[in-house]
Amino acid sequence: MCELTFFGSKLGLLRVIAVSILTTVMSPPLVAQSSTYTPQARFCADGGSTLCSIMPSMIGQDPAVTPGVGYHGLPAVVSDFDRDSQSPFDNMAWQMFVAANWSLDSSAPPAIALNGVGQRVWQTWKRPQDVFGAEPPVCANPQSLPRFSIMSKTGGQPDSRLDGILEASSNQPLIDRYGNWVIYERRLNPVEEWFITKPRVETNGNQSYVYTLKSVDGQQRYIKSLQANSLDFSFPEGEDLVAVDSTTEKSNGKVGAIEMKTAWRILTPKDQKSKYLSMEALLEVSSEMVSNQKPICAQVSLGLVGMHIMQKNPVRGDLKDQWIWATFEHRDNAPLSSDPADPIEFASYGKYPDSNCPLAVPATDKSYSLYNPDCKACVNNKPPATRTKGKYVWRPSQPYAGNYLNANSGGTPKYGTQVVQCAKSYSLTAIIDSQWAKRLKSVNSVFANYTLIGTQWGADIEQTAPPFVQRSAVPDFLSNTTMETYVQTGTCEYDKGTCVQVNGAGSCVGCHKSAALAAKDQAGQSVSSDFSFLMGLAEDFGIKTKVVETLESGSTLPDK
Repeated sequence: MCELTFFGSKLGLLRVIAVSILTTVMSPPLVAQSSTYTPQARFCADGGSTLCSIMPSMIGQDPAVTPGVGYHGLPAVVSDFDRDSQSPFDNMAWQMFVAANWSLDSSAPPAIALNGVGQRVWQTWKRPQDVFGAEPPVCANPQSLPRFSIMSKTGGQPDSRLDGILEASSNQPLIDRYGNWVIYERRLNPVEEWFITKPRVETNGNQSYVYTLKSVDGQQRYIKSLQANSLDFSFPEGEDLVAVDSTTEKSNGKVGAIEMKTAWRILTPKDQKSKYLSMEALLEVSSEMVSNQKPICAQVSLGLVGMHIMQKNPVRGDLKDQWIWATFEHRDNAPLSSDPADPIEFASYGKYPDSNCPLAVPATDKSYSLYNPDCKACVNNKPPATRTKGKYVWRPSQPYAGNYLNANSGGTPKYGTQVVQCAKSYSLTAIIDSQWAKRLKSVNSVFANYTLIGTQWGADIEQTAPPFVQRSAVPDFLSNTTMETYVQTGTCEYDKGTCVQVNGAGSCVGCHKSAALAAKDQAGQSVSSDFSFLMGLAEDFGIKTKVVETLESGSTLPDK
C-alpha cells in the first residue's frame, strides 16, 4: 500500500475496500491449513455476537504477539487460538470496515444500516482538500452532489490534495473494462483531523505564535518543539483495553487516528449497480486535462471497488506502533493468478517483481470489472504507456480513457487494463472473511460483495531460513489490485541495478515508512510523518495559520 505521489509527498501509506449478494467468492485458494483449528469471527468490538456500528480501537486478545523467544511470521499451520496471531487483526479489519460503512444512524439494525442506501459514516469525514485547501471548483453543483475533483495546478499536473486517477508509487492510472479511469479519494477521521487543525502554541518571552499543522510554517514550529523534548512525530493511537484487562473480549476503547483511501469506477448500464456501494456524484475535470480544453462537468454513478483503512495502534508485545493496515476489494474486480505469491513464502513475491503474474487460462467464470477474457493481446497488469505532454488526457465524454485502450491484433482499441491478482490470501484470513461474508449476506447487505484481502501490522521477524533480509511486516506484503495494480509484488530496492528483495512497494509498512512532513527541521533534514503521506500536502499558499499575539499578565493560551 504505497502512497508516493498520490499522497502528495516525495516519499510512501495504507489500504481497504461495497441488492444482489455474492454467489461466488473472489477470495483466492487457501494456503495449506491441515489443522482442525478454525478461527472465529468477532462481529462487534464490544464483544457482542451481532454486527454493530462500534469502531474498534485496537485488536482484542492475541496471545501470539506476546513477547517471547521471537516472532517468525505467519505459519503454514496453526493449531489453536494461542498461536493464531493474524485473526485478531483480520477481525479488527472487518470491524473497522463495517463500522465505517454503517449508516449515520448508529442504532439502526444491520439490515437497514448496511443496505448501502444513504450516506456512510466515513463519508462524513474530511478529505485532504478540506484540511489543507486546494484548487477551487470549476463546475456548478445545483444538486449538491458529492464532488470528485480532478483539478490541475500549474502546467496541467494534478493537484495532489484533491481526488485523482494516479495510483500509489507507480503514478500510473487504471482503466476499467468499459474504458473509464478508476478514481481515488482519501479521508481522515475526526481524531486525525483535530490533531492536524487544533491550535498549538509556541511561546517566546511575552509573544506567542498560534499555529496548526496545516501549513509548512506550523509544521516547522512543531518539529522544533518535538526535537527540543527528544520526541518523534506521532499521531494519536487507539486505546488498548487488553493492556488494562488481559481477560477482556472488548476492543471498543478510544479510537486512534484513521486514514482511508477508496477506489471508485464509473458504473454503466452494463453493470449490476445493486452489487456495489454506489452513489451519484459530480465529476469535474479541469480544462487543462481534457482533450478539447474544456472542463468536464458530468453527473456519474460511481461504484466502490476498493478501500484501504489504516488506524494508528499502540505497542503490544511483538506488535510495533506502525499502524494496522486493512485492504478490501469488490469480489468481481479481477481473477487470481494461476501462479500466485504465497503470504507464508517471502521469496514467492520475487518471482514476478513487475507484477506481470500469469493467468494460464482466460477467466470466464464471471464478468470482472477490471479484466476481459476477450482481449487475447492484453498483457496482465500493464499500465497505459502513453502520456500526452507528460500527463494523461481525458476524453470529453465516456469512455474517458478512450485514448489509452488496448486492442487485439488488427482490432479496434476497446479494452481497459487487464488486471490479475498476483497473491493469494492467508488461509486463516480467508476463513474469517467467509464468516463475515456469510453474516453480511444474512442481512442482505451490499457489503457481502466485498472481501478482505488482508491486514498488515508491524513486527520484527526473526528468520529461521534464508533469504536473511530485513522483514518488518506481517504479512510481508499486502496490496490491492485497484490501488497498487502495478506493484502488487513490488519487492525490490535496487543496488547498482540489482534487485535486493525487501519489504518494498508491495508492503504498506515497507512503503509508508519513508513518509515525511512537508516541513524540514532546522538542519534541513526530512522528518518522518509517522507513515502518513497526507502530512506532505501542507503548503503555505493561501493558508494563514500563523497568528502573533502579545501576552498580558494572567492571559491563557489554547492547549498544545
